Amino acid sequence: MANIIYCNAGPYGSNEIGNIGPLVQGQGGQTMTLSLLGLDGVAVDVSSGFTGTGTLRNTNTGATVAIDGTLTGGNGSFTWGITTTDTGTFGMLSVMFKFTDGSTTYQTIPVALPIIENPSVTAIAGAALEGVPTGDAAWLAAANAIDATTNNFASWDASDQLADSGSAAADFLALAGGTMAGTLAMADNLLTRPVLKDYAETVNALGDLGGGTDDIDLEDGNVVTATVSTAEQTFTFSLPPASGTGGSFTLILTNGGSQTVNWPASVDWAGGTAPTLTASGVDILTFMTVDAGTTWYGFSAGLDMQ
Repeated sequence: MANIIYCNAGPYGSNEIGNIGPLVQGQGGQTMTLSLLGLDGVAVDVSSGFTGTGTLRNTNTGATVAIDGTLTGGNGSFTWGITTTDTGTFGMLSVMFKFTDGSTTYQTIPVALPIIENPSVTAIAGAALEGVPTGDAAWLAAANAIDATTNNFASWDASDQLADSGSAAADFLALAGGTMAGTLAMADNLLTRPVLKDYAETVNALGDLGGGTDDIDLEDGNVVTATVSTAEQTFTFSLPPASGTGGSFTLILTNGGSQTVNWPASVDWAGGTAPTLTASGVDILTFMTVDAGTTWYGFSAGLDMQ
């Protein structure tokens, strides 16, 4: 067996240091032309009667597989037609080629081929998205499913949506409009310039409180209903919006005047006095804060509603 050394004379330029590539995981269709020299520097001719094979060894995992691409011998050089199977595993690969005519065998010195990780080893991302971080793979796959020809969003229309599975229409609305089929959680983020029509507010129904202390949590709804019936009642308010943003709620209170009702010390009433509530009937009270509940402004929106 005669060992040979080669340098890359292919699309990445001449390289004498034993390194070819790099390629992107799943990238195929490239042909590398590699010069083929003996250790004495003389060209080796494997153009006639020789069969070429090769192996790829992943230096991270130690796994070794035969190359899938085509090797074509020549005089002083050979070509490697690379397939997507050859680049299917990312990492640093050690590549070695062998040519034999049954009596003479030439084997190359191993060289390194870096394979850069690609979020998808299929062709869905296209050349423009090669090397995108793995975490973005799912939505890229779904995006490409919308327009597999151009790999872009230019042809989206009102029917184009992306599924959680990354395969079909379901969850994303077109920019020109659409119908929501589930909850949209804004997570305290800004929604600007909306025009509202036919909207509703969540009712936080506390029921008949029966005395004691009960909390009104703004995250449970901005319309609150409650009944006072049997004992002294104390209210507390919690989870208002952050300081610098306004938050308010409306309390529809039944029989509030039948028992003593205590309000948080942070509530300021007109003239400094809480309104006299109806013993048998409905009162509507509104509370507002702009400093995260440090001060609440209380209003009687309607007393003894009949």
